[in-house]
Amino acid sequence: MVVNGYRVAFALTFVGLIPAFEIARQTDVSRPSGHVILRSMTRITSLASTRSVAAEGTKSTKSQSAGQSDASDDRNARFLAARALITKTGSAAFAVDRLESNKHYSTLSTRDRSFARLLVTTTERRLGQIDEVLRQCQKETKSRPNRVDQFVQAALRIGATQLLFLKVPEHAAVKETVELLRHDPKTTVPESRIKFVNAVLRRISREGDVLLATTDVTQNASPWLVKEWQKSWGEEATRKIVALAMEETPRVLTIKQHPGSQLEKPMGRIKAVAALFEDSEILPQGSVRVNTSPPGSIINWPEYSEGSWWLQDAAATTPAIALYNALSKNGETSVAGLDVVDMCASPGGKTAQLWNYGFASVTAVEVAEKRTERLRQNMQRLNMDCEVVVADGAQWTSQHESVAGMLLDVPCTATGTGSKRPDVLRREENCQELLETQFRLACHAIDSILGPGGILVYATCSLLRKESEDQVNKLLNRNEGARVETIPITPGEIPGFDDAIDENGWLRVIPGTLEGGLSQCDGFFVARLKKIS
Repeated sequence: MVVNGYRVAFALTFVGLIPAFEIARQTDVSRPSGHVILRSMTRITSLASTRSVAAEGTKSTKSQSAGQSDASDDRNARFLAARALITKTGSAAFAVDRLESNKHYSTLSTRDRSFARLLVTTTERRLGQIDEVLRQCQKETKSRPNRVDQFVQAALRIGATQLLFLKVPEHAAVKETVELLRHDPKTTVPESRIKFVNAVLRRISREGDVLLATTDVTQNASPWLVKEWQKSWGEEATRKIVALAMEETPRVLTIKQHPGSQLEKPMGRIKAVAALFEDSEILPQGSVRVNTSPPGSIINWPEYSEGSWWLQDAAATTPAIALYNALSKNGETSVAGLDVVDMCASPGGKTAQLWNYGFASVTAVEVAEKRTERLRQNMQRLNMDCEVVVADGAQWTSQHESVAGMLLDVPCTATGTGSKRPDVLRREENCQELLETQFRLACHAIDSILGPGGILVYATCSLLRKESEDQVNKLLNRNEGARVETIPITPGEIPGFDDAIDENGWLRVIPGTLEGGLSQCDGFFVARLKKIS
C-alpha cells in the first residue's frame, strides 16, 4: 500500500479529469490526500430526475432479462452495477472505478450508464443503512466469501437501493434484480439462493419504509470515525458531515486568469464563465458553482477544451489563496519575482492557481509517474507553463536559490471528501503510516526547501485532528530543525470562510456549516507557517 516510499494507495479514483483530464478536488486513487478527478456522467440533481433515470434504466433493461444467456444481453446496467460492488481480493478500488473500467460499460446507452452509476454510488453512500435493513430481513448474518454469495450480496444491495432510496417500482426492482442472478456466465447461482433474494426484496418492498426508519444516517460511516468527529466537532456537526456525504454535491470551477490579473479585475472573466452555464453562481472566494450540470461528459462542457477552467472544490482553493496572500501581503505587492512549490501536486488544481497568481516560477512535485502524467496533461489543457518534477517530496530539493513559499497538501485519509468519495467514510482506523509521512514531508519542506522567512501552507482534506491540528502543533513545538510560527488567516482574507477560522488563525472547514453556496464544500484544514530560524 505504500507508493514510492510514502504514498498510501487505497485506490480512490471516482471522478477524474476525464480522458482529457479536468482538475478536481476529490480523492486520487493512490493519494488519500484527497485530490480527485471527476469522471462524470450527468449529475442527478433532484429526486424527480433520479426517478426518471431509474425508470428509464428499468425500461431499457427489461428486454435484457427475459431469460436468454447471450452475453450481449447480460451486460445490462444492474448486472454491471452488481459486479462493480464486489470487492476483489487485495483491491481497495472504489466501486465506480470498477464499474467504469468494465469493458461492457461503454457499450451501454447514456441513460443506462447513468442508471448503473446511480445504483453504485447510492449503494456506496447508503451501505450502512442498506446492510442494516438486509440484516433485519434475513436470518443468515455471517459473511460468505465464496463467489456465489458475493454476487448474491451485491444483488441484494442494489435491489434494496432501488426500493429504499431510488423508489424504483417494485415489479421492476425485484424482478430485474432477481433475473440478473441467472445470467452470469462465470457464476451459477443455485435456484434456492435466487428464491432467497426474491423473498428478501419482496419483504423490503412491503416493509421498507418501516425498516429504514430503524436505521440512522451515521451508520453509513465507520463507528470509530463517527466517535472521532463527535469528540472533535460535536453531535450536530457530525450528523451534518455524514448527511452531506449522502448526496453528490454540485461541481465547482476555478477560472483561469492571466498571471497577476487577480490584482486588477478578476471578476470580469469569472462572470463570463459563469454566464456559460444556465444554472450557476459565483461563490464568495471566486469559484463558480454549477448547480445544474449540463448533459453529457464534462469534456463537452463550455470552454473545457479551451482550458478556461478546471474542477476544484471551493474549500480546496483556500490553501493557494492563503499562500498568495502571505507572500503578496494581501495583494499589496507583486509576487512576480518569487519562486513557489506545490508539493504532492497531482492533479494540479493548486498548481494552476499558483500559476494564475503570476509567480516567477511554479514547481509541481509529484511522487508517482502516473499521477505526474495526469498533472502534465492538465497543465497542457490549461496552457500553463509549470515545471513538473517526479520525485519523493520527502527527499527532493529545489534547484532555485530560494523558495519563498510551498503549498503542502499532504496525503491523508480524505475524510472530508465524503460527498465525492463516500467510500472514505468506511476507512479503517489505522493511519499511522500516513501520519508519519505527513510529518516527514512537512519537516523536510521546512528544513531543506524553504528559504529564510519562507511560508509553508500545510493542508489536508481530512476531518481528523491527528492529521491536521495535531500535526501542526508538533511542527510548532519540535525540538530539532528550523523553527516556525503561525501566520494567522484573518477575517475577510478568504471571503466566505470567516466562520471557519479557529482560535489559532487556522482554517477548519466542516461540511454543512458555512453559509450559502459554500455549505456543501469539502471538509478541509489549512495552517500557514513562517520559517523563522
